[in-house]
Formats: sequence, structure tokens, C-alpha cells
Amino acid sequence: MTGATTPESIIEAFGGVFDVDPELRTKMRKPGLLPGRDGIWLDSIAVFTEHQHQGHASRALAILAGLCDRGGMTIRLRPQPLEHDLRCDNALDRDNLVAWYERHDFTDEGDGTMVHQPRKAGDGH
Repeated sequence: MTGATTPESIIEAFGGVFDVDPELRTKMRKPGLLPGRDGIWLDSIAVFTEHQHQGHASRALAILAGLCDRGGMTIRLRPQPLEHDLRCDNALDRDNLVAWYERHDFTDEGDGTMVHQPRKAGDGH
């Protein structure tokens, strides 16, 4: 990324990584990302049923978080289970989604929204 970092440039950079990485591209749906005021809204992240519990969503989220950290952007989301999706069955319920996002350094803003604040290099996370 050159020039000013924008939510759109982070979404574009993430898409570039996702599209060429067969470990992500063939094992999960492309995460739903939307530009926000000061960062990215993560609309959805889902792994195909036969590839769940192998770290693919965690890896995709780590890539996104790294891009956002470097760009000084937040990631926001409202944790909610996926509607029925035949390719991504066995989705986590809301409580387990919240716990999963908390393990990935998201915090509850108190209104049902969770946020990942950008980290600076050397924060130790």
C-alpha cells in the first residue's frame, strides 16, 4: 500500500492476499468487509464445514488485523451466527463467537459491537 491508508485500501490489500492464498481461498468464504469511518467493519467470516477448527478463520483475521494495525485502523463487528449456509454448517453461537473474538483481542464496546484497536509495533501481542 502506498500513500494514505484508507479502509478501502486495506480491504483491497486483504482481498489480494486472500485471492492468491489457496489455504484460505479454497477453505472458507471470503470475509465480508466494509469500509467504516475509522476502519473496517467485519460483516462475516466463515469456514467451510469440512475445514473448520483448523485455524483458517484465525489466520484470515490475523492477516486483516496486521493490515489494520499497520494502517492505524480499527476493526468493528457485531458478533452474530451465520444464517444457515450449507457450505459453512456448524457455525458458532453468539456466546462462542464473542469468546472467539475476545481471544483475538476484540473488546465489547457495550452496545453489542466489538472492536479491535490497532496495535503499534512492539505491543507484545
